Amino acid sequence: MSSEAFRRLSSILEERGLLQLTVNLNVDEQLFIFLTILCQNQTNREAQDHEQCLGSTVSEYFTKVLEAVFQLKVDFIRHPDFTAVDPHIIAGGNKYSPWFDDCVRALDGMHVPCVSPRETAELYRNRKGYFSLNVLTVCSFDLRFTYMLSGWEGSAHDARVLASALDHPRKRFSILPPGKFYLVDSGYANNGCFMAPYRGTTYHLQELLDQYSQDGVPVADIDPYNVEEDINDNNNHEGQPLNNEPELEMNALRDARAHTMWAVYHNRRTG
Repeated sequence: MSSEAFRRLSSILEERGLLQLTVNLNVDEQLFIFLTILCQNQTNREAQDHEQCLGSTVSEYFTKVLEAVFQLKVDFIRHPDFTAVDPHIIAGGNKYSPWFDDCVRALDGMHVPCVSPRETAELYRNRKGYFSLNVLTVCSFDLRFTYMLSGWEGSAHDARVLASALDHPRKRFSILPPGKFYLVDSGYANNGCFMAPYRGTTYHLQELLDQYSQDGVPVADIDPYNVEEDINDNNNHEGQPLNNEPELEMNALRDARAHTMWAVYHNRRTG
């Protein structure tokens, strides 16, 4: 955060009466403690050493500032216009458009280290072996978080966390209008308004070209129809029938986008 942004935020919090000067700390100092802990992953003990104050004081002012900043949500958080194409997609030219004109956000889970409750510690141990919270996040194309759902244990699967956001209206997850979608990774199902990559298939172009190169196939000789067939062979690798209508619709949309993107790329390379 720039010094100007810090001063503006501090002024807003003070002018609205959300934070006040106390005997121990002024508003700038309270905000500084909060931001240092939040942005630098500082512990309470580290904050005590840095600010030369008691741990209870650090906790008290961190909580006060957190509650104050939360009150600003209506001023700084705006619901996006999902009917419009994201300006960053347009600015990217034919690198992203028209392929992602209907994509509004990217969605994924992230693990935030935590100190788990002693009684249920193992529930918080994730697959990498450390204790964490599995936080569902949605990110815009200008790399800003637009939605977060915290509270799930580290052992919870990403798809389960997303399902909880969809099943409970009070969690305020944005349901998209028809034709719009979130980009997700292969840990989620490819259905509804979520477009996932093909399972079991490399989805970085260079990885795909490297594989064909290892097989001795020149790029100019790659048939886009065969590429699409290779992709679809791996898509339903578990052999399960696709009888879910939202899944069938999203699979059709993904297949159409992948085939068209590859055809355009092939035509550009072959001239």
